[in-house]
Amino acid sequence: MINTVRGEGEPVLLVDCGGSFSSRFSSAAGEMLADKSLQVANAMGYAAMNIGPGEFSFGIDFLRKKSSDITFPLVASNLSYAEGVSPFTKSFVITQAGGLKVAILGVMPPGILEAMPKSGTSGLVEVIPPDKALALILPVVRKEADIVILLSQLGATETKRLAGDLEGIDLFIYGGGDNQPAKCDEDVQASLSTVGSEAPALKTSAKGSHLGYARLSVDDTGRVTVDM
Repeated sequence: MINTVRGEGEPVLLVDCGGSFSSRFSSAAGEMLADKSLQVANAMGYAAMNIGPGEFSFGIDFLRKKSSDITFPLVASNLSYAEGVSPFTKSFVITQAGGLKVAILGVMPPGILEAMPKSGTSGLVEVIPPDKALALILPVVRKEADIVILLSQLGATETKRLAGDLEGIDLFIYGGGDNQPAKCDEDVQASLSTVGSEAPALKTSAKGSHLGYARLSVDDTGRVTVDM
């Protein structure tokens, strides 16, 4: 399906909202599945992948090692590293698509890693409130990018709240938390004074059962339009 879309000739960015790893499996089986999922994502040509709490199921060292085995970046806009800890994620990425600069950001819920002792993150990283992190990043990103996409692992309720509080995001793609079956959610909209339009939200589905598709375009005034 992805090759079919790419074959239409328009630039395509393939992104992942995160939550691909699962601690429901034993360590050995879970690590193998996590490794395979990243290998597949790499082969599919991901532009970026957000990380959620699930990605820490097998420890931060496992995730760090796997991040060096892939060619696409892991995004975590609200993950703060302790002094002296080398980051293996990016707070945002800006990539070129069809002559446009597209920024990709990602957030995860705060407070969850502390409840995951196997994550091994204590004293190394901290998940700060998403709105606080994005308030610092968005002004910088909007100066550089034509389009801004946020990948959220906050679930529907928190993503809706975030959408109502923030300006400068053109498309929300979310999963995690209280997420329901995939569809376009017309209730999640945020007024974007920077482009004079609204930002819709696209739900992801569990276990990759659906592939979401959004077509973004920018007119001569810088206004971003999203069609799904």
